[in-house]
Amino acid sequence: MGGVCCSESSQDPPEEEEAPPLWNPDIPLGSAAAPALGNWSWLQTPRPQPTAGGDSGKPPNWLLVRVMKALRLPALSAVGVIDAYVKVLVNGVEMERTAFIRNNDCPVWNCVIELAPVDLKDNISFVVMAFNSQGRDGLVGLASMRVSDFIRRPSHVLPLFLLDSSPVIQQSSALPSELEVAILTDPYPAGWPLPQPSPYSNSSANASMYPKHVMVLTRGTRGDVQPFVALARGLAEGCGYMVTICTELAFRDFVMQNSQVSRGCIRFRPTGGDTLSRIDKPVARWALNNSSELLQVIIMSRCEVEFFESEPLIFHYAQNLKPDLLIYGITMLNISMIVSEVLQIPMIGFVLQPACIPSSDYPAIVPMPSGFIPLFDKLEEKVTSHGVQKFLRKMMEDNPFSRTLSTMRKRRGLPAIGGDAWRLAMVQKQPVVVPIPQATYGTRPSDWHENIVFTEFIFLRDAKNGSRPMSGVPRGPPPLPAPVAEFLAKAKRDAAPVIAMTFSSMPVPLEDIINVAITIAERCADVRLGPSTTLQKPRVLALTGKRSEAEMRLPEALAAR
Repeated sequence: MGGVCCSESSQDPPEEEEAPPLWNPDIPLGSAAAPALGNWSWLQTPRPQPTAGGDSGKPPNWLLVRVMKALRLPALSAVGVIDAYVKVLVNGVEMERTAFIRNNDCPVWNCVIELAPVDLKDNISFVVMAFNSQGRDGLVGLASMRVSDFIRRPSHVLPLFLLDSSPVIQQSSALPSELEVAILTDPYPAGWPLPQPSPYSNSSANASMYPKHVMVLTRGTRGDVQPFVALARGLAEGCGYMVTICTELAFRDFVMQNSQVSRGCIRFRPTGGDTLSRIDKPVARWALNNSSELLQVIIMSRCEVEFFESEPLIFHYAQNLKPDLLIYGITMLNISMIVSEVLQIPMIGFVLQPACIPSSDYPAIVPMPSGFIPLFDKLEEKVTSHGVQKFLRKMMEDNPFSRTLSTMRKRRGLPAIGGDAWRLAMVQKQPVVVPIPQATYGTRPSDWHENIVFTEFIFLRDAKNGSRPMSGVPRGPPPLPAPVAEFLAKAKRDAAPVIAMTFSSMPVPLEDIINVAITIAERCADVRLGPSTTLQKPRVLALTGKRSEAEMRLPEALAAR
C-alpha cells in the first residue's frame, strides 16, 4: 500500500500539456474538501483505508501516479539548500508521500503512489514540502486539479503555487518552480477514459496546423479577462490561429468553457495571483469606492506592480512555447516589453482603458470639481496629470521593498526605463488597438501616433456554451433569465428606454447602485413625442457580480423608495 520508489523511470519525460487547473475553483480553499488557508492540519490527515466498491463487490478505483521530479525549487534555508519531498492528497486527505531528497533543488523521486479509492470528481493535490529535522516541515508549493482533468494527459508539468495563489519562483534563475508527474495505466480504473497525448506537443505539427501562435497576457478582474477571451475566439475562428491565454487561475474554467472553436485552438496558462480575492478585502473595497482623486491616482499607479510576480511564469511560457505575437492588456505592459525585448517577439496592446495612454489632451484621472473650494480643485487637477502619474509609477514600480521593475529588467539583461513604459511605447510607435468606435470615444487625441487605432466594440458571443456549431454560424447570446426577459419585454411594450448599469466584479455597494437607479427614475420625466406618443421614464437594469444574501439586503427606507 505504500509508495513504491524506483531509481530509474520507465517512462518518457512528460510532454507539454495545455495547463489543467492547478486549483479547483469548484472546491474553495478552506472547505471540507480542500486545504484551509493558515490551517496546516490538513497536511497531517491520515489516509483512509480502501474498501470494496459498494454492494456490487467490485474493487475500488485504483489510480497509480508517478511523482517524477521537481524543477528549480527555491532555497528555503539560510545556507541555500532544500530537502524536499511530496505529499499526494485526495480531497485534502493525504494518501502517500515520497522520501525526502537532501540538498537538491531539482530532486528526482520516480516514486509510484497508489491512490484508492478515487473518483473522477475528486480533487488531487501535490504538495511539495521542505523537510526539517526538528519536525517543522515547511510548505514549498502545491498544485491541484480535478481527477477528471488530471487523467486527460499521460503526464503533466505543473507550476507550483503558494496558498495565496502566488507563483513559487526560484530567485537564482528567475524562473518558476515546477513538478513533473505522470499516470500509469496498468492497472487503470475500468471505464475511465485513457490519457491521450497532447495534440499541441509537436511544434512542427503546430506550425502546419495553425498559421500563427498568439500569446495573450492579461490579469485583473472579469472585465480585464472577458474581452481577451472574445478576442481569442475571433483570432481562432476568423484566422485559424493558436491562441494561448495567460491569466489568473480563477478564470481557467471560464477560458476553457469558451475554448471550443471550429478553427484554430485556444489554450490556457496560469499566471498566479487572485485579484478577485484581493479586491474583496475591506481595505480594497474602501479604496475602490473612495472618491478622492489622489487615492485613485495612487491606485492607477500600482495597476502593474501588483502583477510583477507573474513575470517569471510568463517569460518561461514564452521561452518554451515561442509564440509569434504577444497581445497585452493594461496591467501587462511592462512584462510584455521584457518578454518582447529579450525573446524578440512582436507585441500589440489591446487597451480598453485608453485614458492610460499618455496625452496632453487629457489627464490620467479626470478630476471631479467639488465646486466649494476652488484652490482644492486646482490642486486635484495637478495631482491627476500624466506627469504626476509617471512619478508615482516610478515610485511604485522601483520600490526597493517589493518586486522592482529595474530588478526584473536587469536580471534579463535589459536597461532600466524608470517607470516610463507608456512614454517609451509612444516614442517607439508600438501598435495599440482600442476596441471602442471613435464616434463613441470622441475626438482623437492630437498626440497619438498613427499605430493607435480605434475599432468596433468587442463582445463575447454565446459565452454560456462557448462554441459555435461546426457550420460556423453563431448561435447568438444565451437566453436571458425569465424575470429579466419579462422586464425588458414590458419596457418595450411601454415604449420606455432601458438604461443598463454594469459593474461586473467591482465591489460597488448595492445601496449606491440602487440610489443611482432611483435617481435616474425620479429625475427623468415622461417625454411626449407626439399627440399620441409618450416616451415613458427609463427602466434601469443593474448588472453586478455575485453577491451574498446579506449583501443583497436593503435598508427598509431604501427598499420603500
